[in-house]
Amino acid sequence: MKLIVVGAGNIGLVTALCFAEKGHQVFCVDIDQLKINKLKTGEISIFEPDLETLLSDHLKKSNIQFFWQFETVLEQSEAIFIAVGTPNNKNGLI
Repeated sequence: MKLIVVGAGNIGLVTALCFAEKGHQVFCVDIDQLKINKLKTGEISIFEPDLETLLSDHLKKSNIQFFWQFETVLEQSEAIFIAVGTPNNKNGLI
């Protein structure tokens, strides 16, 4: 299945790599172009056991790709998962 994961942070990146590990084609999208460029080269900025190894493996297999423009992959996907930052103030605003 071709999936989009919106957000390449702590939740989104781990989720995207778990989907890739299960054999799905994953398009991970984030508005932070610097983060996307680093992920494309296998560089991560969060700690999760074995995450770097998973990223490296799935980049080599080409079953995970990173984009900073959502429109680039929208029509190619079968499902979209949203994993963006959640406001933590009482009123729900950032």
